[in-house]
Amino acid sequence: MMSTTIKYCCKETIIFAIIVFGIFASSCHSDKKQQNSAEGKSVQWVETFVSGDGWGYEIKIKGKTKIKQPYIPVIEGNLPFDSEIEARRVGELVLGKMKKKGLPSITKHELDSLQIRY
Repeated sequence: MMSTTIKYCCKETIIFAIIVFGIFASSCHSDKKQQNSAEGKSVQWVETFVSGDGWGYEIKIKGKTKIKQPYIPVIEGNLPFDSEIEARRVGELVLGKMKKKGLPSITKHELDSLQIRY
């Protein structure tokens, strides 16, 4: 009688272990998918590039360039951004406006609020 109970108990333990392993494996797989999409590029993003003696930005949507801005917008002349950080700040603002379905135009006031040197 004792060996039958032990065999029955072992079968339950094995089945339980298989179920737990299956749940664990499937949760790891879904976490990996989420991690890969978070590490990869989203559908819309900003890339910076060297432009003359400074920096510019591009807005990319699904891998295609939608806006290429080698100079500070709104400012007369062709002045590139002084730093990559400044180019990225303005690019992110433009992208945010695009996501809200607004006009992606920039004002001097917005440039000043982002502390863009021109």
